[in-house]
Amino acid sequence: MTYIFYAIAEIFANIIAYLTNPIVCLFANEVGQLPKCLRFWQTYDNPLDIEWMISEKIVPRIFRYNFNKHYKYHYENKGNGYCIPGYVELINGNFTIKERIQRYFCRLAWMYRNTAYGFSREILSKSPYIYNIEIIKQYNKGYRDQLTISHDKSTRWYNKTFKIYLEMPWCKYFYLRVYLGWKLTNDLLTDRNAKDQSTLALFINPFRRLK
Repeated sequence: MTYIFYAIAEIFANIIAYLTNPIVCLFANEVGQLPKCLRFWQTYDNPLDIEWMISEKIVPRIFRYNFNKHYKYHYENKGNGYCIPGYVELINGNFTIKERIQRYFCRLAWMYRNTAYGFSREILSKSPYIYNIEIIKQYNKGYRDQLTISHDKSTRWYNKTFKIYLEMPWCKYFYLRVYLGWKLTNDLLTDRNAKDQSTLALFINPFRRLK
């Protein structure tokens, strides 16, 4: 299956990105954009400067700085077959040395959260027509207890585009999360004649914490 080769490429790309993220991060400009030659390290829909990574306390406290003093963050705008990337406006470019160090680690946290995302999207993604996406099995039994199995019915078995998404609680504290294949849409309100830009999914974790 094509997916096996794609998954191997994804693993190698992630290893390279994990090793090089600290260096690549240094090449970002004042508004959190990497040079085009390093686009494989960056998400397609956002800069490296993300306001909610700080306001929602995703990054450790030691790395949080006054984001809104320096930037105005504009969220991405996504719809049927289009995406207007998020971006930041630089309001005050006078960063202290401490703030520059904190900003560096905030950017680095975003890169590790989305490791090699650009590579995955540009090289390993697929674009099936949404009207070809067929749900084989689906249920939602409540919080963190759901399953979706779908595929692109126009693809053959050896080149099958599919999606397996599972969340299953297995004890009081943890649930199993499995995401394999491609991130196919299952939104029936989406324009069925549009193409779905689906990035590769390769995730298995039995120790996701139930909140």
